[in-house]
Amino acid sequence: MFAELIRVLKPNGTLFVRMTSNIGIEKLIEPLKGGVYYLPDETERFLLTRELINNIVKAHKLSFLEPIKTVTVQDKRAMTTLVLIKNL
Repeated sequence: MFAELIRVLKPNGTLFVRMTSNIGIEKLIEPLKGGVYYLPDETERFLLTRELINNIVKAHKLSFLEPIKTVTVQDKRAMTTLVLIKNL
């Protein structure tokens, strides 16, 4: 998914992503398979992890325009916002 987002992003283009992550709730979730976890809100979701974010940034030559921001929703799930720029 990220590869396609980056493919269509212009050089020096900004990418804004907000999605579920494990940041801040690492001890409250149960890994299933393929990046999917069982969350305290009783859902199964694919989650961004710090490792995955770092791998994506490196692989696609991106830089952070803003620090990673995460909001924990009543210890049931976490929403992470990434603001990235595509380097030349």
